Amino acid sequence: MTMVVVGLIAAMAFQAGVSPPGGVWQDDTPSHIAGKAVMASSHIKLYKLFSRANTTAFISSVLVIFLVAINAPKNSKTFVVVIWYATLVSMASIGV
Repeated sequence: MTMVVVGLIAAMAFQAGVSPPGGVWQDDTPSHIAGKAVMASSHIKLYKLFSRANTTAFISSVLVIFLVAINAPKNSKTFVVVIWYATLVSMASIGV
């Protein structure tokens, strides 16, 4: 169940990073360059918050996928706590 959740979160975070909300500029003008996120030009603080939360969600979900894939010892409390905490962090970050 954990792999399904973090797999979906990783996919959502990756897609949000590739095509950010508001899209990207398609042409170069003096005020913006092509390929830059529209939201980064119009709502700077909100875009920084989105970018940080999206990066946190992606990295923490990839960490959980890696730990589960390498068969981290399930009887070790340290690995269980790390997996549990990273899953909660990724779910909270994607919610932001």
